[in-house]
Amino acid sequence: MRRAGCDASENAMGMTPEAYTQLVAIDDCHIELLAALVKAHKSRSLLELGYGSGRSAAALARAVAANAVPVRYDIVDSWADNQGRPWAEPGSLSPHVRFHAATEEAFVAACTDRYDFILSDADHAGSHKWFGRVYSRLLEEGGILACHDVLQPDFPNLFGIYKACLKYQIPHMLFHRSTLAEERCQRGLLVVFKTPGLAPVELPDDAAAI
Repeated sequence: MRRAGCDASENAMGMTPEAYTQLVAIDDCHIELLAALVKAHKSRSLLELGYGSGRSAAALARAVAANAVPVRYDIVDSWADNQGRPWAEPGSLSPHVRFHAATEEAFVAACTDRYDFILSDADHAGSHKWFGRVYSRLLEEGGILACHDVLQPDFPNLFGIYKACLKYQIPHMLFHRSTLAEERCQRGLLVVFKTPGLAPVELPDDAAAI
């Protein structure tokens, strides 16, 4: 059911897909970095927390296809910003993609799978609270975890994830520099490496809680 005053081409926020993409999309250079990591890492299992504009999912799906190996690729979103409806069909991205209609918190709490590559860009108000569980229970040893918006002023709580990496001496790299007028890289993309022998195997579930 469409909300009153909302055109069929708009989402629950009253925005067209194009306007929504402009608001939430990860910067192009960061998307290219994520796709390159998947290709170089040869990730066989991927988890994307938050579909958003879908541009990162499309890029990761292309990286998976380029590697030409079977993968498990799970995308989690409640679709609350589109009246509970997915923005796309999973098959339009990749035959390996499965959509899970759930909040990030609920999925993380129930998940018993592990992943080689995880992109976290869903619950900006709460994902710092379960960062430790995602790192310890969902991320494979040797895996990569990317967290978007860790420097976003509207969500200062996410900076706790970066501080947790410093506190627990987890190998990481923070990308946050913009050189083009249209870029918003200052929102921050944190790439965390669960490097065997260097990174801790487990963290407290609330390691990044403020």
